[in-house]
Order: sequence, then C-alpha cells, then structure tokens
Amino acid sequence: MKKIIIASILILSFQSMQAQERASKLMLVKGQKIKIKSIDTSDIKQKRGEESMDMKTLSNAETEMVVLEVKENGYLATTSLKKINVDFEGFGQKMQYDSENPGKQEGMMAEQLKNAINKLDTIQLDFEGKKIEDEEGDDPKKGRGKGGRGGMMRMMNQAGTNVENAFLLIPAEAKEGNGWKKDATKDGMRTQTIYFVEKIDGPIAIVSFKKKTKGTITRSGGQGGEMKIESDNLSNGMITVDMTSGVVKSYTETTNTNSKTNMMGQDMPSTGTVISHIVFE
Repeated sequence: MKKIIIASILILSFQSMQAQERASKLMLVKGQKIKIKSIDTSDIKQKRGEESMDMKTLSNAETEMVVLEVKENGYLATTSLKKINVDFEGFGQKMQYDSENPGKQEGMMAEQLKNAINKLDTIQLDFEGKKIEDEEGDDPKKGRGKGGRGGMMRMMNQAGTNVENAFLLIPAEAKEGNGWKKDATKDGMRTQTIYFVEKIDGPIAIVSFKKKTKGTITRSGGQGGEMKIESDNLSNGMITVDMTSGVVKSYTETTNTNSKTNMMGQDMPSTGTVISHIVFE
C-alpha cells in the first residue's frame, strides 16, 4: 500500500514538473537578442486582362530583435534588418541585390532595400508574442506600419521575417498526438490555425500546423486612389519551440496564395506559392 502511495506521489510530482516546464506567457529578459535568419522563395503568377505576368523571388535575410524593456503588458523591443540578398524576376525585369556587395546594389527597389538596412523599428509585444499596434500601424489604408518597408517589400517577402513567428505558447492541455485551434483577425484578414503536437522531447516541442487566411485589405494605391486586395490563402508548416520560454527555434511554412487585386476598376487575380524557412538564434 505504501509503495502504491509513493508511486502515485512520484507520478503527480512528475506531471507537475511537466506542467511547470511550459511557459504560460512569453519569457524574455531586458537586453535579450534574437537573430532571425530567413530564406524565402515565391513564385507568383498574376493576370492583367489577357496578359499574364510571372514574378519569382528568392531572398535570404538576417534580422535582429533586441528587448529594450519588460513592461506590465508585455515587451518593448527593436528590430533591424542586418543584411539581405534578393534575386527577383518580374515586370519584364531581373534584379539582384546584395547588401554586402556594392556591385549588386542597383536597379528596381535597390534604394528601398538600402534604406531598410540597420533601420531600427520599435515594436511592442504582448505576453503571447503578438504585436501591439499603435494607431498608425493599425490603419491598413496607410499601406505600411510604423517603420514599414512598403507594398513592394511586402509582396517580395509575404511570409518572411514576421517577428510574431518567433514565439509560440503550447497550452498545458496540448499533449503529444493532439492539438489546439486559434482564431485571429487583423487588418481585415481572418486567420484560423490548427496546431498539432507531433513530438515532445524534454522542453522542446515539434508542432505542425495548417492555416487558412481570408479577407480584404484596402491600401493607398498612388495618385490618390485605393487598391483593394482580396485574399484566400492556405498554408501548412512545422515549428520547433522551447516550451519553457515560448521562443521558437525554427519555423517552416508553405503558403498557396490566391488573391485578387482591384486597382482603378481593374481586377488582377494572382496565384502562387510562397515558402519560408526561418531559424531563430
């Protein structure tokens, strides 16, 4: 009887330790640095009337996030693009840009990319790792948030180094072989993500996910006009995360894009695939 009681206590203690291993909120400290290394490829086909246009991009970038302050509602941090290498083909042009090679810093979008290097963007994160938008960044019609890169950069790197991909909290009830669902709405886009815990090894969890993103965004389209983008995208991927902190180690996502852009009364449908692989250090 005594052995059974002792065994029960040990089991309960072990389960309690497992539960304590999982952070209930994002655990970061002042001065902490996270390097975000991403490789992104996109292959997009857009139609304008009877004309079809292919756009292909390969980008390799390194971004750094630094935690400035731990606040009552989350964290204040900066992000800065340290280097980027882009091969782009579209609009009848080819472009190569390498922030570390002065001989490859000309052509379309070169000036925009130059200005992005080492530019500090200040962001706020809540304790789930989600960005807290300010009034400027929360207006989708502006086409860019505070310190944003602009529409063309967004198109080139649709799934790119989104800092929110650096964090994931595993619910206490999520065990190996089951999962959970999360819904979100931002800037007119509704997202539903289904997570599934593939494996747990100590504090490390490997999680697969499937995501559906649907909605309409209205942006400034130049010359005082507006550009309306309707999207219906499906994606899937894998995440490796340290459950004790909520900090992701690697993130891979493949997105099948399906969108329609309306500008000056003309519809321009596009379809394609965007693949992102991100490592966080």
